[in-house]
Amino acid sequence: MIIPPLQIREFNREEDYNLVSDWWKSHDVSVPPLEMLPKLGIVVYEKDSPLAALWLYLDNSTGVCFLEKAVTAPKLKMSAARDALMLGVAFLKGAAARMDYGVMFLRTYPAMARFAKKLGFVSEGKPVECLFTLTQEVSDA
Repeated sequence: MIIPPLQIREFNREEDYNLVSDWWKSHDVSVPPLEMLPKLGIVVYEKDSPLAALWLYLDNSTGVCFLEKAVTAPKLKMSAARDALMLGVAFLKGAAARMDYGVMFLRTYPAMARFAKKLGFVSEGKPVECLFTLTQEVSDA
């Protein structure tokens, strides 16, 4: 059996959250609470080595989805990060299409935006900040 170089698996909330939290911290990005991550999350890996994680938020009233919180393993070579992220985006784009989500939004940093444009994303042309607040207290459970 031949194993492809990069593979995708479902994000395991209990086992993967601490790992990706460390990744976000290493990139100086705020760590979202676990409760903020949608169920549709993936991890891109090579052999037993996780390389990247991405999530897809699905709007419940229209065919729009949001690719969010993409993160890569620290100290990953740029080419490996690009390949892992591009595979993850392509996978989630296909998943969105199969569920009749016709539009996918992505808010990201300029470096990731360059890669996303190669996958067909179009820039709105103006820089924005991504802000969030919780509407309820989050338990420490």
